[in-house]
Amino acid sequence: MDRSFNGIEKVGYVFSLILILAFWGCGGDSTASGNEDISGNDIKIGDIRIPGDSSMQDVEKDIEIQDIEDVKDSIDSKDTGVDVVDTYEDIITDVEVSDTTADIVTDVCVPDCKNRECGDDGCGGVCGSCGNNALCNNYRCECLSGFGNCNLKWEDGCEANFSTDPHHCSDCATDCGKDSVCNNKVCACQTGFGNCDNLWMNGCEVDFSLVESCGTDCNNKVNCGNNSVCRSGICSCAFGFYDCNGKLSDGCEKQGDPKHIWSKVFGGDKVVRSYSMSLDKSSNVYIVGYFNSSTIDFGGGALANAGGDDIFLAKFDSNGNHLWSKRFGGSDGDYSYSVSTDSLGNVYISGYFSSSSIDFGRGALGNAGGNDIFLAKFDSNGDNLWSKRFGGSNNDYNYSVSVDSSNNVYITGYYISSSIDFGGGALTKDAGYNIYLAKFDSNGNHIWSKRINGTSSGEISSVSVDSSNNVYITGSFIGSHIYLGGNILDNAGGDDVYIAKFDSNGNHKWSKTFGGTSNDRGYFLSLDNSNNVYLTGHFSSSTIDFGGGALTNSGYYDTYLAKFDSDGNHKWSKKFGGSDNDYGYSVSADSSGNVYLSGSFQSPTISFGKITLTNAGGDCGIGTCTDIFLAKIDSNGGPVWVERFGGNNIDWGYRVSADSTRHIYATGAFAGSNIDFGGCPLSSTGDLSVFLIKFEQ
Repeated sequence: MDRSFNGIEKVGYVFSLILILAFWGCGGDSTASGNEDISGNDIKIGDIRIPGDSSMQDVEKDIEIQDIEDVKDSIDSKDTGVDVVDTYEDIITDVEVSDTTADIVTDVCVPDCKNRECGDDGCGGVCGSCGNNALCNNYRCECLSGFGNCNLKWEDGCEANFSTDPHHCSDCATDCGKDSVCNNKVCACQTGFGNCDNLWMNGCEVDFSLVESCGTDCNNKVNCGNNSVCRSGICSCAFGFYDCNGKLSDGCEKQGDPKHIWSKVFGGDKVVRSYSMSLDKSSNVYIVGYFNSSTIDFGGGALANAGGDDIFLAKFDSNGNHLWSKRFGGSDGDYSYSVSTDSLGNVYISGYFSSSSIDFGRGALGNAGGNDIFLAKFDSNGDNLWSKRFGGSNNDYNYSVSVDSSNNVYITGYYISSSIDFGGGALTKDAGYNIYLAKFDSNGNHIWSKRINGTSSGEISSVSVDSSNNVYITGSFIGSHIYLGGNILDNAGGDDVYIAKFDSNGNHKWSKTFGGTSNDRGYFLSLDNSNNVYLTGHFSSSTIDFGGGALTNSGYYDTYLAKFDSDGNHKWSKKFGGSDNDYGYSVSADSSGNVYLSGSFQSPTISFGKITLTNAGGDCGIGTCTDIFLAKIDSNGGPVWVERFGGNNIDWGYRVSADSTRHIYATGAFAGSNIDFGGCPLSSTGDLSVFLIKFEQ
């Protein structure tokens, strides 16, 4: 049923009230008659029908309507148990009802938000929200202490925090400017910026990370100059550039070799030589050698010489920073030519000493006569763990040490004493001097040792171990033949090269010799991840054949590089040389099968395939004016790049080593000034100084 209050319904509302009152008067104890409620009960009106043109008014506004339907028919009234039927005329007698809507007024609440920003609107609602960081006080929005409505928009509240907002710092009017912060209502600069003009309207206008304003604060900033960068407020050179003169005015004025990363020089007032180098798993660098300068400083303070030649051992990180350095020696000549590291970061050095005793940190080792051999182990901090001495009454020598995957240690050299004992019994001499190979565990305990037999004399220069702990050695021998454990190998004349392989128990696997009628030397060998063997040295014979055909000598000594598989089969061989003496001293393989070759050349020019290097000193005679070469050779023996380093004096490239991160390190010795490894030129401080360099591969 439609319950909207139109005009007819209002009439019905009034009429119903009148009808209820009329019946109420006839209730109680009165006797029923006519249309009365004879039971004395209240009359309940269920449905009233009023003609549409009736006119009624509820003057007291107290009629309650249950249900009214406005029709033009008669009105039916029902009560429980009684039917009352009235005609239209009977009911409408004294009441006039108007059927217009204007006669009845409905009660409606009108919200009142005039002059109110917030609070109650009088009808149960609110006039508005003050937003965040605000409250409503007497119908007005107010900001909490420390906040401000700086944009005058209450819908986003008091958006400005005067303690932290750099654009409204302490109040709406204070803007700290660009690159600033607001700290407890006070303007300040972001880290790395400065308000050097003291005008906050400009903000923090100086960026201390820029080349033109590099520094830490307004009182400590400089313009770094050309080809430079600013790192942490300190000027440094852009990659490939160097500030060699130390002048900021011209920036980093020298463009260097793009492969160069860093280079170092260490020297004294006389001679310092670095013969060997080793890298650990973190690419920390260890160098070893000897010096007769009064002192030498690798970065940790001066090491004083005790007399004659003393041994040094120094460690650097991969960035060339000094970590520690040590000196060992007595009053006579003491020498180390080899260093190696194990899987735990321990380091081993070997060599020989002629002083009456030598102490590596665990007590003095006494000399039995002439030169005695030593082997010493240190931890990664340079602390001596143990040291050993071997030798007889004559001169005995060591030139190489290597460590296998089980941290067993191998040393090689030769001895002139009538016998030598490494812990497994005396090895006697059967020629002028004999080669030895000895193995020890990581605690220095003897495992096995053996002598290499020959009819004359032999030298051993290098030992290396493959991934299966097989052992390889190389060197040279003079005399009619040499016996390494297989067939007797004959000498072709002068010094011949030999290479041999033994298993981890010292059993002979294979051996080979190479040479011509003159002197030919095996100087160094290295292995790659596939256990291929790379051999380098130099030869003065007119030709030498490593299995791939004769290589022809171009002058006196020429450098060679030969590759063999793990069974000794020839893969390829190359020679590099000019008209004078050119020496191969070291080779190292990377994880991609490339190899790196270092040495020295005295020839006016030396050729590596199509690449030719020119000696800086020219042809100035045998044994002088040697320059250093460093070459990258691919897995097939082809030169990739070749570099020359040196001045007009003697320069020696003794050792090169590749790490697992595509970097190479090289060391050696040089004399004179202004040797350029690709960075700033270096100068020797005495007769010979040590260099240490790092390159990209």
